[in-house]
Amino acid sequence: MSSQEVIAATDLPGDPVDAATRFFNEIVPQVRALDAADILIHFLPAGHEHDAWRVAAVQDLAREAAPRRVNAFVAALDQKAAGDAAADYARNAPGVTGQIFTLGAFPQERD
Repeated sequence: MSSQEVIAATDLPGDPVDAATRFFNEIVPQVRALDAADILIHFLPAGHEHDAWRVAAVQDLAREAAPRRVNAFVAALDQKAAGDAAADYARNAPGVTGQIFTLGAFPQERD
């Protein structure tokens, strides 16, 4: 079992351009500073317009960090069990990197 750090990207703006900007300015430096661990990024549910920048960011970070792994999951803050399950899966799946796991049902997307 490898070590893994969970990084919260849970305080991003609702606008996709603003969210991507904050992610690249604030979260990416945190990810890059973790030299010894695999990384799991926690995103909150958001509209489909956030999908492309999130996928690109996670995949690029995974390529950059190799052989360490970078993955992400999308879950509401009150879905702790789902987040814990995603962390366990990612920690124990050595061939998985650059992926975003969407957990649970989201009846109402964030603005």
